[in-house]
Amino acid sequence: MKYAFIGYSYQWLASSLLLAKMDAERNIDEMEIEAAIQNNFDDVKIRCGLEHYFFQIKDMDAMTLDKLAVSGNEISIKGKSHKLSGHSNIIIFKEIDIIPDSEVLGMPAYNFSGVFIISMSRKEMIEKIHELYALDENRKNIIEYFFNGRLDQRILKISREQLPSIALFSTELLETTVNVAREHLLVENILLIEGKPGVGKSHFVNTITDQYPNNILYRFWTSSQDKDYDKRLKYENFLSELSKNIFGDYRERD
Repeated sequence: MKYAFIGYSYQWLASSLLLAKMDAERNIDEMEIEAAIQNNFDDVKIRCGLEHYFFQIKDMDAMTLDKLAVSGNEISIKGKSHKLSGHSNIIIFKEIDIIPDSEVLGMPAYNFSGVFIISMSRKEMIEKIHELYALDENRKNIIEYFFNGRLDQRILKISREQLPSIALFSTELLETTVNVAREHLLVENILLIEGKPGVGKSHFVNTITDQYPNNILYRFWTSSQDKDYDKRLKYENFLSELSKNIFGDYRERD
């Protein structure tokens, strides 16, 4: 029984990593756990556009390549046969000695007779998840909570559109903006609005956002009660917010 728990915990963590990649990188369209399919690579099924990836996730000790054998549409793992899919087949092992020669969904892999082998321990998976959410650590907690809720509801198919919305700083001001009469600005691509504190720059910005519909608005201050005030002032959060607005993901870019 204890070995079943060890295996399922590893499968959960590997699935969490794939879900984190779907959320942070936004390349994966859909993932399904324990999919009802006509092959044995049913631990996780991934769809990226027209491409399909089928995963076996194995927490096995003393695993080596000489314990694998591909024959026809099957692969033998320590003497046990597993039927392959007609698409990309991937096995994630806790530890296996390989020299990666390819990539699968951005993860180093070894092409073993058409089956992609990935070696990744629990520690490495956790580190990778933290890397994916380096710009927003709280997002990791949100996605983990979301994933566990789906498992409780036995909802094992998750699309990218069903993920929690990307969190952005609020740009709403505490006080209501009153649009007074003014002359329209006959300029494009405003880079800076400068003025003394309290003259109404923040409210003035509200009145011109309709005039510039493709704007990205970032506020360093919304009110004295703003819970995110300190976070807004950090340069890395400013860059992260711009990246999320432009690209719609959580990737860290140079």
